[in-house]
Amino acid sequence: MTPKRGTLLNPSTIVNILILLASFFIFSPSSFAQTVEQCQNATRSLLGDLDVIQAQGGIWGYMESNTALRDRSVMGLQIDSKMRRAIVLFKRECDEGNPPKPEVYRKIVALIEKGKEIYNLEQRTPPDKILKKIVSLKKSSDQLVENMEK
Repeated sequence: MTPKRGTLLNPSTIVNILILLASFFIFSPSSFAQTVEQCQNATRSLLGDLDVIQAQGGIWGYMESNTALRDRSVMGLQIDSKMRRAIVLFKRECDEGNPPKPEVYRKIVALIEKGKEIYNLEQRTPPDKILKKIVSLKKSSDQLVENMEK
């Protein structure tokens, strides 16, 4: 279909120009700076949340303080390490100017929340129930870090 004579812009050309202009504003340096700043703020938030657990000894410290879980406390050390690793990987992506998707942030927050949930279990909670939650947390942290390292 040829444009009518005397018509400067046909509708498809107008749409293409609008898309070009919109992409310029979306990917402008100021919006990139905001994204990097938001990413850095998210990293600080994650580190702060993890530090709440770590200040109490981490999952490892929790397991060491429970006589029924003490012999498996190395798993707690591995979980603490994986949660820290996930945040380091998140920060590296931010620093490289390639902010991770929001779902990655949510998954790290979910890991930290699971860790806090373990800390908040009542003293009367059976050790096998606690261990089941810890094993689940380990599996989740292993999977997340593995996916982030790809």
